[in-house]
Amino acid sequence: MITIFGAGLGPSTGIGFQLVNGQVPTSLGGTQVMVNGQPAPLLYSSFGQVNLILPYSLAVGTKPTIEVVSNGTRLNTLSSSTVQAADITIFQTNGAAAALNQDGTVNSPKNPAQPGTTVVLFGTGGGQTSPPSVEGDVTPPGLRPLVITPKVVVLGNPESGSTPLPYLNVQYAGAAPTLLSGVTQINTTLPDTIPAVYGYPAGTLPLAAVNEPSGSLSNIVTISVASQ
Repeated sequence: MITIFGAGLGPSTGIGFQLVNGQVPTSLGGTQVMVNGQPAPLLYSSFGQVNLILPYSLAVGTKPTIEVVSNGTRLNTLSSSTVQAADITIFQTNGAAAALNQDGTVNSPKNPAQPGTTVVLFGTGGGQTSPPSVEGDVTPPGLRPLVITPKVVVLGNPESGSTPLPYLNVQYAGAAPTLLSGVTQINTTLPDTIPAVYGYPAGTLPLAAVNEPSGSLSNIVTISVASQ
């Protein structure tokens, strides 16, 4: 899922998508986005912003052409971005991850995760799944793991200065069941002893996804954890 910013992209009043026959539409408020000449599913359209889902068929290493068409008028073409196998972005608000605790409740400072439990992170950019997912579909119930499994790491400097911060055990990384195709879900287990991280207050743990095979990091997000 990506966002394009500009001017004259769509209607003055933004329009969000509604499923049509169980799929995300490729036209919204008079706007289309052509990716290599094919219309992409649109999530949101407004004068200054368009949100869309890129096709899974894009070849790694290529530079696809992306073109907004507004009420039949073709705008400038974007063609400088290179396709990567995976480039995860974790959904967040003001730096706090959009995460669920092991019991299915929303993670927050008033509802922190317990040490040793599993938390669920959500994001996008995980790449293709097995079996394959289709852009614009709703992911059916069941497991669709990513073809390339990311790692999750506690990020920062340990307060002790000696103990390395851990990689966490990833229980599942794949399409998020019942959500739109393109939403990545990562279930990861917290350590039994929550490390203290320099610059972050007690009860806050900074995490990032590590994209394989490049080793590049996602954005850094925090989750709330119970004090020990």
